[in-house]
Amino acid sequence: GEHRRPRQGGVGNRLKLSQAGPLPVDLPVGLHLAGTTCRRRPAVLEDRVVEPGGYVGNLIAGEQIGKHQQHQSGLGQRRREVLFLVSMIRNSLFARDHPSPRKPTVTDSAPSAATDPLFSARVSIEQVEEGTELAPKFDDKGFIPCVTTDHASGELLMVAVMNREALEKTIATGEAHYYSRSRQCLWHKGATSGLVQKVVEMRIDDDQDCVWLRVEVAGGASCHVGYRSCFYRKVPVGDQRSAGTALEFLEAEKTFDPKAVYGDAPNPTQL
Repeated sequence: GEHRRPRQGGVGNRLKLSQAGPLPVDLPVGLHLAGTTCRRRPAVLEDRVVEPGGYVGNLIAGEQIGKHQQHQSGLGQRRREVLFLVSMIRNSLFARDHPSPRKPTVTDSAPSAATDPLFSARVSIEQVEEGTELAPKFDDKGFIPCVTTDHASGELLMVAVMNREALEKTIATGEAHYYSRSRQCLWHKGATSGLVQKVVEMRIDDDQDCVWLRVEVAGGASCHVGYRSCFYRKVPVGDQRSAGTALEFLEAEKTFDPKAVYGDAPNPTQL
């Protein structure tokens, strides 16, 4: 027979009845009775009853309303997901076309090794280890470590880092320059205190990633705490620890008073 599209609610939206007894039903067009679709014209089914356990397509019933709401909720969720993806794509395209400014680093203004007149490009292991060209290797932050000792006594005075500019200025001026990580700036050793380190000899290690300075120190001290050496304490090791674990001071007194020299300048030591 002729089957037509049901009205709002769709084909097959049916409710299982749980009444205890027979229920006479006058069904509107397009609804189901025991699996049978009514024709276009309304009809009163005088002799038909819905037995307990039968089905009737009543969209007003709570179960069908629940299913309808779930369907609508699913559509709403998919719509939100699509809008979210569209928003992500738009943000990505905007970020690509409008990049945010990048914070400068210590190596931004430095020339590359290929164009630097002082430093050669690192082209081979033989060149780095056996050659006569200075080809220092800076780390990913733009630093190279530097060990500084007293030229006459060989005493270790300090260990610091240099960036490219500090190494260049040390070579050009003959006075030690470092990079202060606490202050994040170029550091001319002794510029404030007067304890300038005059470089007598500069060495570089085998793979050219560490510098050694042998210096003469005006005023005889290199430590900002006031001692001659930054390494003024000894750490007990091995059997020495049986006598105690406290750090041992190797310098009986300070060479200068840091408060008198530096005043209210910020202490470079960080916690």
